[in-house]
Amino acid sequence: MFIAQAYSAKDDGFKVAERTAELCEQTGLKSELAYSFLHRARTFFLTGEYDRSLELIGEGEARLREAEHRGDLAVALQNRAMVHFYQGKILEAVSGMEEAFELQGEDTAPFHQVQTSMMLSFMYLEIEQIEKAKTQAHRALELAEKYGATQFIPMIQEACGKVAQAEGDLDKAAEWYQVSANSWDFFGNVYQYADQLHLLSRVLLLKGQPEEALKFTASAARLWEGRAMTHAIPSTLTTASRT
Repeated sequence: MFIAQAYSAKDDGFKVAERTAELCEQTGLKSELAYSFLHRARTFFLTGEYDRSLELIGEGEARLREAEHRGDLAVALQNRAMVHFYQGKILEAVSGMEEAFELQGEDTAPFHQVQTSMMLSFMYLEIEQIEKAKTQAHRALELAEKYGATQFIPMIQEACGKVAQAEGDLDKAAEWYQVSANSWDFFGNVYQYADQLHLLSRVLLLKGQPEEALKFTASAARLWEGRAMTHAIPSTLTTASRT
């Protein structure tokens, strides 16, 4: 199963997951069979085939409900909520992620605990439930720091920035976006680093600091252009035109 998970976006990994499902069905390994559906669903999620992904998640979810495996069921619900979120079905996404959250316990893998709270914070922001978004963002950050799940921290910092901005605390929002930018820079993710600089520039513009805003807007545009990410540049130009 680890092989299938590691290469879930590739043909070989998908074939391994299919073969794993056959073996699990033959030997009666119900939880493992359910997870094989989830691994295959991930393949279709990553390629944007959301309906097929949901079908496979449904297969896995049904088996986990039957087996009454709460922790594993939470993972299936989390996966389904993620697909709905990317489909733009925000209410369905929130409902599924909330159910996943309720099913989680201390024995739930740290990765899933952190990701669930982080995604709930972004989802609550989408439906303007700011207090809930704030609670989940801070919980996600606390868990990420506790478990050393550093890969989530820059995204959680962005969520905290968006919460602060929604609350009207532009100074705090700017601080969070700057911290998130620094974290992405540390990880070497140029696209996300530039994206945080762009978010920071927009907040600075709202604060009435057009010269500072333009500096970060220009930096973001240069980074995106340097990595041939020209599709992202129009948003920075829109911000620049307002300075």
